Amino acid sequence: MNCAFATIATKSYLAHVRALHASLCEFHDYPLYVAFADDIEGFVDPAQEKFITLRLQDYFDHANAAMTFYYTAFELCTALRPFLHSFLLKHTDVDKWLYLDSDIQVFAPLDDLFARLDNAPILLSPHVVRPVPAALKDYEAHILRYGIYNGGFLGLKRCVTTEQFLDWFRDRLITHCFNDEGHLFVDQLWLNFVPLFFRDSEAIADEGANVAYWNLHERRLQRCASAKTRYRANGQPLLFVHFSCWSEERPDDWSYGRSVSDPEQASLMAEIGRAYAKRLAACGLETCRPWPYSFATFHDGTPITLRMRRFYYEAVSKGEMPPGSPFALSDRFRPNPGLAQRAKRFAKRMSWRIRNAADGIPVAK
Repeated sequence: MNCAFATIATKSYLAHVRALHASLCEFHDYPLYVAFADDIEGFVDPAQEKFITLRLQDYFDHANAAMTFYYTAFELCTALRPFLHSFLLKHTDVDKWLYLDSDIQVFAPLDDLFARLDNAPILLSPHVVRPVPAALKDYEAHILRYGIYNGGFLGLKRCVTTEQFLDWFRDRLITHCFNDEGHLFVDQLWLNFVPLFFRDSEAIADEGANVAYWNLHERRLQRCASAKTRYRANGQPLLFVHFSCWSEERPDDWSYGRSVSDPEQASLMAEIGRAYAKRLAACGLETCRPWPYSFATFHDGTPITLRMRRFYYEAVSKGEMPPGSPFALSDRFRPNPGLAQRAKRFAKRMSWRIRNAADGIPVAK
């Protein structure tokens, strides 16, 4: 079967994408499809890259172009995931693929994950795989706010179930992929439904998969002398580390404020973090990082604020905005007495809709 990897990033994350690809190439020769979430012209030359480049227009439906305005860069990257998956399904001969966020590094072969797709059309990665100690019980409540599964990994195979899942997933993320102060956390809360709605799906319990700050309390790192595996986590091969919230300014620490009291654990984390920082530097981080986000300003250069994005979403929902590109309408977003209040009401309205829909109360469109 034809296998592949996939990721999404803005062009400023090109160094991360290159680093991800380099780590994959240590163990696999499968192609990596990279979907860029903003305009790459004049910045990224696909002919010079070793992965398969997808421009936004290659995989994204223009009918949903309003998403590029009312979503932030972070929200848009997550909302575009089902569009990338649908592209792979409809326009390639790939049979099985693994989506990995661009801030991931692979440390061992991922053949077993591909093999599991023979029996499960969808693979999910839970944030934790065992109950936390009683002293950390509040941490489980924290995970419930952000989703049981991490959206930085997803495994899919070509089948009817995947088609149904992507139709459902894409429809939800077109309008409900906001990072909304805990009421929604982009796509992750939607993934909670997947095992119920698509019952052949599987949650991978490998303790070497998707190791990150959110599960360090249950994953003990160890050095390994194996030719295929440099490290282990709880005795299992360390498959991949997710450097979420990691900073190259503090490469030794990717715990995101979590306590790491074990000296050996801290030492191995520092070793892994420094190696990642070195690879990013070699991949051109200092050059790529300042590249501007294409959807950060209006056509006239006026910066687009979060309030403007939320205001536009509300206006679109009510059919109040004129046709045409919102990026040409900076005059419509000049400060006015009602703009701040309408933007502030957005978060409350979103949470109200979610609560009432859960209670079976009709939700106003």
